[in-house]
Amino acid sequence: MPVQVETHMESWGRFVTRAQWLHVWIKVNWRGNIWSISRDGRMWLYDQGVKNDDEVIGPIWRIFENNENENKVPFSGVFKTPLPVATIENFLREFQTFNWFERASEITLESRAGMNLFILKITNGKQKIEIQVQPDKYPDQDVGQTLEDIFEKLLKENGNHIIDATYEGKILLRAL
Repeated sequence: MPVQVETHMESWGRFVTRAQWLHVWIKVNWRGNIWSISRDGRMWLYDQGVKNDDEVIGPIWRIFENNENENKVPFSGVFKTPLPVATIENFLREFQTFNWFERASEITLESRAGMNLFILKITNGKQKIEIQVQPDKYPDQDVGQTLEDIFEKLLKENGNHIIDATYEGKILLRAL
C-alpha cells in the first residue's frame, strides 16, 4: 500500500507513528509498467495503489533517461523515484494551463543534446498534433503562448502536424 510512515519520539519513552496515504500526482510509463509518483517524489506501481484515490487527470508520461542507478530501483514497494521530478514540476508550472497541454494524452521526456525535450501527443478527432519543445532554448520568452496560438489555428485546419520548438528563436511547423 502506498503510505508514508513517520515515527518519532515526542518525549522520553513515548514514540508516535503517523501514516499518511500517498496520492498519485502523475502516472509514468517506465520500464514497461505504469507507475504512480506522488508530489514528494515517492514512486510505486500504479496497479498496487489504493483504488479509492481519485483518477489522475492528465497525460501518461514516458521518461527516457540514461540513469546508471536505474538497475538498483526495486520493481515493487514504495521508493524514492530516480526520475527527474523537479524537471517535470518546472514544466508543469510553466505550461499546464495552456489548451495544448490539457489536450495531451501522452508526454515524453527525453534528453537531446544535453537539454530536456518534451514531446506532447494530442488527438483531436482524426487529427493528430505533436508538439516538441525544449523550454531551455527560449529563456525569457513566452513560448507557451506562441505554441497556443499556433495550436489553436491548426485545430481549425485538417491534417496532422508537428510543431517543433526545439530551435532557438524559431518554431517550425511540419506535416506529421
